[in-house]
Amino acid sequence: MHGGLLTLAILLLFHVSRAATPTSAGNGQIAFESSRNGNPDIYVMDADGSNTTRLTNNPASDVNPAWSPDGTKIAFVSARAGFGNDEIYVTDADGSNPTRLTNDSAGDYEPAWSPDGTRIAFGSSRDGNDEIYIMDANGSNPIRLTNNPTADYGPAWSPDGTKIAFASDRDGNHEIYVMDADGANQTNLTNDPADDADPTWSSDGARIAFESIRNGNQDIYAMDADGSDQIRLTHDPSDDLGPAWSPDGAKIAFGSSRIGNHEIYVMDANGSNQLRLTFHSSFEGKADWQRLSGFPPPTPTPTGTPATTPTATPAGTPTVPPTATPTPAPTSTPTFSPTPTVPPTPTATPIPTPLPAQALNISTRLRVETGNNVLIGGFIVTGNAPKNVVIRGLGPSLGAVGIPNALADPTLELRAANGALISQNDDWQDDPAQAAQITALGLALQDSKEPGIIATLQPGASYTAILAGNSGGTGVGLVEIYDANQAANSQLANISTRGFVETGDNVMIGGFILGGPQAGSNTQVAVRGIGPSLALIGLNPVLADPSLALHDGNGALLISNDDWQDDPVSASQLALHSLAPQDFKEPGIFISLPPGPYTAILSGNNGGTGIGLVEIYNVH
Repeated sequence: MHGGLLTLAILLLFHVSRAATPTSAGNGQIAFESSRNGNPDIYVMDADGSNTTRLTNNPASDVNPAWSPDGTKIAFVSARAGFGNDEIYVTDADGSNPTRLTNDSAGDYEPAWSPDGTRIAFGSSRDGNDEIYIMDANGSNPIRLTNNPTADYGPAWSPDGTKIAFASDRDGNHEIYVMDADGANQTNLTNDPADDADPTWSSDGARIAFESIRNGNQDIYAMDADGSDQIRLTHDPSDDLGPAWSPDGAKIAFGSSRIGNHEIYVMDANGSNQLRLTFHSSFEGKADWQRLSGFPPPTPTPTGTPATTPTATPAGTPTVPPTATPTPAPTSTPTFSPTPTVPPTPTATPIPTPLPAQALNISTRLRVETGNNVLIGGFIVTGNAPKNVVIRGLGPSLGAVGIPNALADPTLELRAANGALISQNDDWQDDPAQAAQITALGLALQDSKEPGIIATLQPGASYTAILAGNSGGTGVGLVEIYDANQAANSQLANISTRGFVETGDNVMIGGFILGGPQAGSNTQVAVRGIGPSLALIGLNPVLADPSLALHDGNGALLISNDDWQDDPVSASQLALHSLAPQDFKEPGIFISLPPGPYTAILSGNNGGTGIGLVEIYNVH
């Protein structure tokens, strides 16, 4: 297993943490409106987009669904009464027993339930202009809350029932306001010359998501409940609108026209992992989440960040077998000190019994440049015991096996998640004790100028290996990470590599070996190729349109992907595990693999080049 290295790539460069799986916190179905059958009706689907069911079937328009807090009813707006205007109705969760709640010729719309289910806020033009009203849940006792000559609309009740957020034109443009539940203390939260609308509260009441065109097109934003810390969550040139926060606070559903027609999408609450849920040529929008009965209002899980037919021909994998100890090289001091880090990714689940295959050795080959374009490899040690690892940086020995323009004098650093230097090495024999341990493991480097590090690392933390050239040298290099103690109750997981992806032999080639002392079953592996979304953290130029291919140990193509949502089955699994790429042009693969060696190749479509990142997750 310590012989030839396939090159595989891996991981992530964003500061991220993971959202909980929605169903663990009481997230039920998503209700939405759709015109897929000729006129707008109310539909429901599971949170992953499956099991779509039509609830209403009326020649008039049924729109704006809103789940009751106990998840047993849906309020909606319909023109079925025959007045030619909209009224508010309520139906059971299965679409039965539709009941009309309002009866006014002016039109009522956008119902929103109070958290205790006793009242419904709504918009209405019954007094001559659009205002916010509340009524009892049976439609009685309507009370006007706002009284402004311009439009007030889109009410959203805070989770504690004390506040109502809404949109208003009263300052000359659409802004988000908040008021007490009785209409008092109306306060402006946003103040942007563009339009802000459709507020929705997080489950703990700390944040409000909304739509805005302040950056030239409709996007989803979020802010603190007092209007501070306003951040943009979506960055698509098409329109993203109508956000709806999930009951667990981890997800936001929204509508988007980014593929040419309006569909329902879902993303993590920080804007990452955007996943398309509906696939129809009609309009789908106005999503709302159901809370499953029996779940109290949860505290939202912090979320972060973390697609496919490649055009590049797979490059050959260099074989660099261990050789006898070479003649020691003169001691030298590395002259570079980059400090990029790979922040922690989600902690993998505990190792099950019997053990599935685990990552024994991982590597990535790439042309190493300077600055942000050195070769940066990140990985996580999971489990309950310290892990002994050997990290090697190859350069000159690649030239010996026919790889042109090899990195002549590589240097290697190992850093903790906070950027602290753990170890560094220029020539692997500079430290005789370390060199002896590397040799005893059968991992002696072939060239005396190549660096090597052996370290014992604590579980539950992330680490970064940085391969660069001495004195600013450039060329093709390879970084390898070996599990030197496979019997320990810990493993290498969630590995990534970032660098500048070129063409031909200089695409990013990542190799990994799955196995283990008791491995006999398959393991689920997610492989992602990141490019466009790296621009969001200030990297430039990025790989604009990456593609990804996965090969077995014989070089046979197992699966390829260009845009991660091209394969609905794989896409649903990536989303289910909160591993959906942030950009629709980024490739992603979810696959079950037996023990053995594999190679992942990240390249640019149509010969594109730029900074790219490949990630591999060992999913249990």
